[in-house]
Amino acid sequence: MRGVFKVLDLVGYFTPLLLFFVTSFLLFHNKLFWLAFAVGLPLNIGTNILLKLIFHQPRPSGDRVHIFTLGLKETELRTNTLFSDGYGMPSSHAQIAFFCTAMVHYALGNVFITATYLLVALNSVRERLVYKNHNVFQVAVGALLGLFLGFCANTYVHQRGIIRR
Repeated sequence: MRGVFKVLDLVGYFTPLLLFFVTSFLLFHNKLFWLAFAVGLPLNIGTNILLKLIFHQPRPSGDRVHIFTLGLKETELRTNTLFSDGYGMPSSHAQIAFFCTAMVHYALGNVFITATYLLVALNSVRERLVYKNHNVFQVAVGALLGLFLGFCANTYVHQRGIIRR
């Protein structure tokens, strides 16, 4: 059973990258939605970085063991990781995962694909909480912000009259 959770943890850790590639593939047949995704994702990430710099809310305290650190303590992890900013608000994993979920939901309207994306996104949130990268509030804000920005990207496409449903 431990092996199953390790696999789920790895999927959760790599969810943003995984969903980026899968979403690009699924939306590629519709250039307009793919373009909204290609422009919206960097804006989503930029929003996340900006909010982290504004809020300066730290990640949960304590010695956490990261999925790839082989037991390094929190302080060693923070000083030895190139892209580690130390801020947890909002969760970028949750924000990207739910942004991709919203994009696929509005672009494809397929319940099975949306449900699968939702399960993968929730697994990523679980991984972030288990490894104490974020608290519940940080992942909730990230998820809601990702959904909102995904909705905005799709609404923009529809409001411009480019796509009519």
